[in-house]
Amino acid sequence: MKKCIFLLLAFLPIGLGAQVIGNRAYQNASAQDTDPVGNAVQLARTDSTFLVQAKVLVHVPADEYLVTFGISQVGESPQECNAELNRRVSAFTGSLKSLGVKEPDIFVDLIAQSKVYDYQIEENVAEERLKGFKIQKNVIIRCQRHDQIARMLNLAAEQQIYDLVAVEYVSTDEEAIYSRLFDAAAEVIQRKRQAWLRLSGAEVKGAGRPCREHFYAMPPESRYRSYEAKDSGEVYSSNWERNYVVKRVPRERTFFYDSFNPSGFDRVLNPPPVEVGLAYVLELQLEYTLNK
Repeated sequence: MKKCIFLLLAFLPIGLGAQVIGNRAYQNASAQDTDPVGNAVQLARTDSTFLVQAKVLVHVPADEYLVTFGISQVGESPQECNAELNRRVSAFTGSLKSLGVKEPDIFVDLIAQSKVYDYQIEENVAEERLKGFKIQKNVIIRCQRHDQIARMLNLAAEQQIYDLVAVEYVSTDEEAIYSRLFDAAAEVIQRKRQAWLRLSGAEVKGAGRPCREHFYAMPPESRYRSYEAKDSGEVYSSNWERNYVVKRVPRERTFFYDSFNPSGFDRVLNPPPVEVGLAYVLELQLEYTLNK
């Protein structure tokens, strides 16, 4: 019998049980913000009513992007600081024309002006003194293509601008997205209602009453996770009087997009695309009265 089992296993494909997870396996499991598995809903509200809920999702590519760069400048006076900062901002925003970005799609937002202090050391006294001033501004840019963002980084670096604050994904037709999700949710509710009535043998009285509606977008930034892929040794000392200086190699933190778990939804209208975009969710809930 053992020989037969061995021969059977020998002819099975080698990759039958193979799994690949990638370096995300290094992610701390306790820190993961995992999606809930399944969609548990309380059906019975009272002895004469019951609820039917639908939760549907659709993936939507972004129509526009709002890109924000942070710029700061330090100078001996506010006038000197502001003049140099304005020069850098003007040079950067002017270069954006080469990417097809128009002037109405650029806004410069003044964030803050503050004093900068430093210490002057004389003998054993460190005295804090005013060193200069610092002004911070944000440049907000609207663009239609994702590839323009990478090219903006090169133009920003020419003016010593290295702080990419945020990239916001924008959809310009949320009304159409809502209508598409509403139709799908209505089909789910009707299917669930008929299935539960067949199972229970009950009958409903009148039409369903809307109880809850929740339409919202899930931006990509809420779906990014991170990990550090590393394996390292440790240093121990058996002599407590001896001190070690441990110099660690810098660890690189990796970020990745974690797509939605489809099991938390009644219907997902389309599979997640390769290009990162927006996800919209609609939750509908109806209450039905039972005939007694």
